Amino acid sequence: MENQEIKAKKGFSLNIIGIVLIVLFLPLIIFDFAIVIQGMANPDEIPMVFGKSLLIIESDSMTIQYDSEGNKISGEFNKGDLIAIEKVEIEDLKKGDVVTYIEKDGKYVTHRIVGFKDNGIVEVAGDVLHTVEEIEASTIQGRYVRRFAGVGSFAKFMRSGWGLLVMLGVPAFIIIAFELIDKNKQQNKQAKEKLELQKELEELRALKKAQEKNQENLDSEQN
Repeated sequence: MENQEIKAKKGFSLNIIGIVLIVLFLPLIIFDFAIVIQGMANPDEIPMVFGKSLLIIESDSMTIQYDSEGNKISGEFNKGDLIAIEKVEIEDLKKGDVVTYIEKDGKYVTHRIVGFKDNGIVEVAGDVLHTVEEIEASTIQGRYVRRFAGVGSFAKFMRSGWGLLVMLGVPAFIIIAFELIDKNKQQNKQAKEKLELQKELEELRALKKAQEKNQENLDSEQN
């Protein structure tokens, strides 16, 4: 009885895990779909949801640098990180802000503002080489707000077809698999109970037959 209770608790726990995984992954799926739709609607802008977007860092231009004592001296994030940016008004930008802008070839670049010039020109540069580039303020899409260290590759995978399959498939597989296992256990239990019942019936029939035979012998002796 205790083993059955333990197994039941394990099955329940694993079902809960599957449900939790779905709850966790579902917002990511919705977010990715919203990003795709936004990107299709506005191909010349970085797609955002509620004024925010997530970008995967594939460059070393803003790599974090440390001094000999381990203190950060420059840089904001590393290649392979995932960063969050938020939509920002041009007039709210200031020197030192890290912004993401779109180059003429459509590439996203995230660099630091190092100065402002007339006619809506902004000077930006990476923290590593510090090569200053002049861009139009209108190309700036958002301001860097947060770094998720080392999860860029994971996020890239999750945005792929295989990643989508994992996000949907793994939790669903866990739930379905343990539902099938539980169903199989119930069927085995019912089959075992049926066999035990048949055995008891056969024993009762044998007992009844023996009693009838004994009664016949007694009747014969009395006669």
